[in-house]
Amino acid sequence: MAQLESHFNVEWKERVTEDGMFDDEEVDTWRITKENGIEFIEAINVYEWIDEDCLNKIIDETGVTDVHGIKSINFDQAVQGLMHIVIVEK
Repeated sequence: MAQLESHFNVEWKERVTEDGMFDDEEVDTWRITKENGIEFIEAINVYEWIDEDCLNKIIDETGVTDVHGIKSINFDQAVQGLMHIVIVEK
């Protein structure tokens, strides 16, 4: 499972970078929110298996709220949560 997670991590990072979704190429700064969730799903090209509700559930369950009241997850949390849905639930 760890090897598969590593594959998704590398592949999806490349896709998000190519898409230009984030200005900064430093993954540690990427935050996925309900507001940019659809763009993220489209960037990693998993909209056939994952919808906005799936990603929003991950954000609600594992996200942190910033000083502006916006809840988000980091890229690694997104990979782990979405990988679980793609592999286990679908």
